[in-house]
Amino acid sequence: MTEIPRVLTRSVAAGAVEDLVLEIDRIAEPEMPALALFEDHLEALHRGVMDRFVTLKRARHHVLFFQGERIRNRAQFWNECVRVMPGCASYFGRNLDALDEVLLDPGLGLAPNREPTTYWVWKSMDHLYQHDSEFAAQVFQVLLVDASQACRGAMGGSADPSTAQPVILVASGRWEVLGKVSESDLSFLHAPERAATLRTLRVQAGNSSGMSPI
Repeated sequence: MTEIPRVLTRSVAAGAVEDLVLEIDRIAEPEMPALALFEDHLEALHRGVMDRFVTLKRARHHVLFFQGERIRNRAQFWNECVRVMPGCASYFGRNLDALDEVLLDPGLGLAPNREPTTYWVWKSMDHLYQHDSEFAAQVFQVLLVDASQACRGAMGGSADPSTAQPVILVASGRWEVLGKVSESDLSFLHAPERAATLRTLRVQAGNSSGMSPI
């Protein structure tokens, strides 16, 4: 039996926004986090692709869109959580336990019913990672584990398929900041308790294409 690698990277040349949106859509699945990394000089393309991805998903799905350009410290991240989920503004505890609670709350972090897919999109997560890598890792792990629990209906501990909801986690950033981190299957980008496969899309100026284990 062939072992499935925990890290898959697809390198593609910078191109039209719509084409790159489709590339992200191809690799983003429930319980398989997707990471889109753009080289430094492609920042404008990076913004355009992620904004367009979210716009298209919002038409039919429940989307939390964390705009990482706003986030360089913990206080700014908690402020972004309230902006993204305003329904929790009056009671949000501004800590990781509170984040875990609101992410798994239908109507806040999750779709109010099981029909639409929920997308958690963290654009430019590299900004927080550069300024506080430990906290960025902790936040991503909460997102990763909670997405998996929602997909299994395990929000209360034991799995209950009748409460399961599809959640897709997509993050983006700069290759120069997160590229090496994405190459290690021991990094915070992976769920420690299971062999989840991280799918990374590297967008570069050259003519490179294909998916292969690192």
